[in-house]
Amino acid sequence: MFPPRLPFFGAPLPPVMPLESVMRGFEQWLRITEPVARSVMCANLEIGGLTAKRMRAWLELPREIAECTSPPKLMAAQVRFWQAAIEDRVHTAKRLQEIMVNGLVPALGGPNGEAAAASARDVMSLGEPARPQSDGKPEEAAGARRRNPPLRAA
Repeated sequence: MFPPRLPFFGAPLPPVMPLESVMRGFEQWLRITEPVARSVMCANLEIGGLTAKRMRAWLELPREIAECTSPPKLMAAQVRFWQAAIEDRVHTAKRLQEIMVNGLVPALGGPNGEAAAASARDVMSLGEPARPQSDGKPEEAAGARRRNPPLRAA
C-alpha cells in the first residue's frame, strides 16, 4: 500500500510540497515575469488610448461635417480627420516601439537589461494636482478660484 497510487492509473502520487516552498517559487516566477507583464500592460494602455481617441474623433465627425457650408470646407474637414488619424497612429506606433525596446526586449534577456531596470517607472501612478500659485494674499487666491459672482435671491 506504500507509496500511494493514483486511482485508475497506478502511478505514484507526487510528494506533497510545503506551502512555503510553493509560494517562494510563485514569488520568483512573478519577479521574473513582472517586466514582461508591465510592458504588455503599457502596450495595452497605448492601444486603448488610441482606440478612445479615434472613437472620439469618429463621433465628432458628423458635427464637423454638418457645420460645412461648401464642398471645399467639407473636403478640408475630411482631410483634417484623416491627417489626425495618421498622426495618432504614428505616435502610438512610436510609443509601442519604445515600450518594446525599453521594456520587453531587456526583460526577455536582450541588450541593455540593466539600463532598462534602472529607468523603470510606475505607469499608472498619478501625480498631485497642480495648485494655483498665489503671492500670499488669501483674498486674491479666493477670488481667482471663484469666476462667477454669487447669486442673489430676488
